[in-house]
Amino acid sequence: MLNQDLNTIISQMESLNHHEIMLKETVSKFSYHLLSREEFFTGQIGYRIDLEGNPLTGTREGEWKDNWVVIGYEEGDGDPLFIDLSNEVHPVLTTKHDHGCWKPSILFSTFNDFIEQIS
Repeated sequence: MLNQDLNTIISQMESLNHHEIMLKETVSKFSYHLLSREEFFTGQIGYRIDLEGNPLTGTREGEWKDNWVVIGYEEGDGDPLFIDLSNEVHPVLTTKHDHGCWKPSILFSTFNDFIEQIS
């Protein structure tokens, strides 16, 4: 699962020297945990894969997309922080747990913007 893009992204997150970040979304602040390289595979469980490693992705609206990869989660309610690998600038998104119906919102237009904001 770790292609070159993902290796680069994980390396950039590791270079931050912290895995707990605070992001301001509109008027609220949210605390996020960024996955370490060691947590990366298990961080996909319940989104991209199930406990046995079977894919949970689909192509219909509301299904988790194969090109979405979890990079962290909101510490209060566990909402995922993820990137879209189908877009070369890798936007950073989030979505609420909504009984399996995923409706993503863009937090950062690019992964680089995200890294600059939290550095």
